Amino acid sequence: MSEFEKSEWAEKEHAQEFLENADIYILERKRLFQILKSFYRHFLGEKNRTKVLDLGCGDGALTWELLKEDDQIQVTLVDVHQRCLKMPGNV
Repeated sequence: MSEFEKSEWAEKEHAQEFLENADIYILERKRLFQILKSFYRHFLGEKNRTKVLDLGCGDGALTWELLKEDDQIQVTLVDVHQRCLKMPGNV
């Protein structure tokens, strides 16, 4: 059994509760997304075929915000648990 499997994050209910309340747990979360998108536009926005690797992506909220900025980004999402790999807005 891995360390992850021993942790509370392996429990579906714990991970779901965190995702539902992430804006409360992570102060200024929405503002941080806006800052990230600003950095993206400034440093990478005009490059073609930008590739993004999101390690520990959780539900992919960060990548989702970048895709709203530029839907041509090639993304790879990696998380320790397959249950987490669910992009907001997707089924």
